[in-house]
Amino acid sequence: MLIKTFVPNIIRDTNSMALHNIDPKERAEYYAKTKQITDQKKEINRLDSKIMDINNELKEIKDLLNKLVQIK
Repeated sequence: MLIKTFVPNIIRDTNSMALHNIDPKERAEYYAKTKQITDQKKEINRLDSKIMDINNELKEIKDLLNKLVQIK
């Protein structure tokens, strides 16, 4: 069952005691912010992975250069 609260646009679900915002504009803003944060986290993870790949490739190059120097 949903009941009104003293805060405008907020209702309470009496079964779960959860509060729900019923203002469509505020809800859309919340979802937009949540999506933006999720997208930023994905981009950070992608860039972190790319940096790790570059570091591994650089280590390989250094190892190969060291081997080349030792042969001469």
